[in-house]
Amino acid sequence: ELTSDGNVLDEVETAICLRWISGLIPMRGFFGQDDGTGAGIVMDLVRGMKELGAPPSFESVTRDVYPSEGRFKMLHSTVNILRQIANVAEQMHHLKHAHGDLYGHNILYNPHPPHPCYLTDLGAAYCYKDERLEFIEVRAFGNLIEELVNATPEREKDDHLRTWLLDLSERCLDGVLTERPRFSDIVARLHEEFES
Repeated sequence: ELTSDGNVLDEVETAICLRWISGLIPMRGFFGQDDGTGAGIVMDLVRGMKELGAPPSFESVTRDVYPSEGRFKMLHSTVNILRQIANVAEQMHHLKHAHGDLYGHNILYNPHPPHPCYLTDLGAAYCYKDERLEFIEVRAFGNLIEELVNATPEREKDDHLRTWLLDLSERCLDGVLTERPRFSDIVARLHEEFES
């Protein structure tokens, strides 16, 4: 059974394979026929969470839309979200699975610090053998960094951190696929910068 994201059985298989990864909504079971008819996943009910971004508009085309007043008041909150999502992506890619749709509208977050969040919607997820495919998702993460930094109000005391994040974003968006960092490198860099 196909959806706009892909094959439902692929989503169920991915959810089963990744069920132990923290930062994904815990899966409790699945249902449906062997051919995928009526397939679905039973997941934990998550309360108190909001979508980080809204899907792209006609104006933004491929970029998610964020509130004009800024999603967060401080850049450190943005870094906290980025660290959590990078950790989830690192765990997924360690198991050779790509999310396939890493955008702000597929991230649920708690609006209260420390902003715990979940990467959701495994409909476009897939497993792979070619390790270069990780770099495609790294590009999506680079876009996410840029979007979140731009959605956070500028404060003079955050100039260094803002510049550092935008530099990391540029590295993730490098036109040469293999020049992009892996998620393990991104996690390490975000941890070092956030802790300093």
